[in-house]
Amino acid sequence: MSQHHNLKRFLAAFSLLATSACGSHGTTFIGAEVAEGGSPSGANGGAPPTTETCLAVGPGDACTTLPDRRLPPLSVNGNQLLQSGHPYHLYAVSRSELLWGEQNRDGCNGDDHFHDADLEAIVSWNFNAVRVGLSEARWFGRRCDGATYPTRIDHAVAMANAHGLYVILELHWTDLSGTAPCDADCPIGLEPMPDQESLVFWRQVAARYANNPGVVFDLFDEPGPSTGAGADADWTCWRDGGCQLGASTVSGVTYTATGMQPLFDVVRSAAPQSVVVVAGAELATDLSRIAQGYALNGAHIVYAAHMYSGRGFGAADWLARFGALAATYPIMVNELGSLDCTANDTSQLFTYLDAPLTDTSVRISWGIRSWNQPGNCGYPSIIGDFAGAPLGDQGALVRDHLRAYGVSAGPVPP
Repeated sequence: MSQHHNLKRFLAAFSLLATSACGSHGTTFIGAEVAEGGSPSGANGGAPPTTETCLAVGPGDACTTLPDRRLPPLSVNGNQLLQSGHPYHLYAVSRSELLWGEQNRDGCNGDDHFHDADLEAIVSWNFNAVRVGLSEARWFGRRCDGATYPTRIDHAVAMANAHGLYVILELHWTDLSGTAPCDADCPIGLEPMPDQESLVFWRQVAARYANNPGVVFDLFDEPGPSTGAGADADWTCWRDGGCQLGASTVSGVTYTATGMQPLFDVVRSAAPQSVVVVAGAELATDLSRIAQGYALNGAHIVYAAHMYSGRGFGAADWLARFGALAATYPIMVNELGSLDCTANDTSQLFTYLDAPLTDTSVRISWGIRSWNQPGNCGYPSIIGDFAGAPLGDQGALVRDHLRAYGVSAGPVPP
């Protein structure tokens, strides 16, 4: 790419951050070049430009005719998530392949499906949030250009917000400061707990989006400390950190875990009002001890659980593992679903989430995996194609259940 193109891309990216990402004619330029038509103004006395064209020049760049959008703020009061002071529920879909590179290990640009048509399809199902997994190795420049990756996140946030979608940014892949890289022979980059570099990561990410009410911070995808010293030790490590753990991706690598409270404190110091999602222990399948002395200190917290069909946690477990906590805190089951496109278990879970404790006033927010890998039930995907055709019984169930909520679910902001 020429120096001229590089300069124009830099100016476009700078414009995204400094001038609300909008051209004078209502076009949002997200990482793309801006070509101006008409006669240039200035010394030659020509008329000012009359048109602007947004030119996507690489994966991850996007253009939309929608104006830049600031979503209503979210907050927590008691066991309710609120939007501008009114009860609200997040219904999210994961777009993880976009950024953390599960099928794009060497790049930052994702699968090039975060454009107007993609977001419009997501909104058409009545989702009101997109959950985007992040990678420390990419954020810090070990797997791609460290300046490019955060800019890609900026683009994704701006595009989603422009379409009325909240963005849940979650720390998904860690590589223990580079000592446990997830390379081509690595099955998956999920470590059991965050490490010390995760504090730096969240200090930077939270500061970057602290003033955007359309961003929610999700501290760590699936905490799973296993200290070998019993449940109390595991939960203490989950909350406070300090335990020694072995890397899941590279044998022989050990590290000191960072707990959810230190991560939360770093986010809260940079973003005092932002909502923070905190997943429970046992790979996010258990919140039972939150009410037994392991709750975090702080405000605007939503506790999260993952409930996949076939993982051994059925309807008989829901009350103890996360449902009972809904009486005290807002809860989000931010990953759920079957791994074979069947809908029966997911349907039962939806019924429970809509009225846990037989009380619709404490309805639980939820998120589904995923708007990725169309046609792959085992991923698990819910779409047959990127146009938004539902995949199997589960895809149809998710779409129809969301649409049946109407505005009562917590509408996409006007």
